[in-house]
Amino acid sequence: MLKSFIFIFSIFLMFQIELSAKVIDIDNALKKEKPVLIYLHRVGCPYCKEMEKTTLSEEDIIEYLEKDFTYININVTTDKEVIYKKRDITGLAFAKDTGYSFYPSFLFFQDGELVYASVGYQDEVEFSIVLEYIKNKKYKDMSIEKYQKSIDF
Repeated sequence: MLKSFIFIFSIFLMFQIELSAKVIDIDNALKKEKPVLIYLHRVGCPYCKEMEKTTLSEEDIIEYLEKDFTYININVTTDKEVIYKKRDITGLAFAKDTGYSFYPSFLFFQDGELVYASVGYQDEVEFSIVLEYIKNKKYKDMSIEKYQKSIDF
């Protein structure tokens, strides 16, 4: 029951944030100290839907994102304006500009630079490992595969 409520609430929250934000200002978000996580998805994508239904609705993941990341949700099938590299573009143009037009995609930025990206559905455990990898800046020292081995994954 709690899991269902969390899922419904997280979808509602994502929808409300998406509706309330007229412009998604990535340039401004990239100036913050926290790592920036950009979630790219599209309407009709079964893997995106499953990611939202399971992994992104997990209480631990939600708390992690709120505490340690600046989280940006971009539905590339909308015409929502995105500001990136001082240009006003669409979410789809942003996805193409960064080279990630498969969904779902997760782009991680630190100090204004794209430091890691992952494409496709990930369960809670896999996604938690990626979040730790970014939060602890392990991408500077090792590949995600080496990091996974170092934590016996």
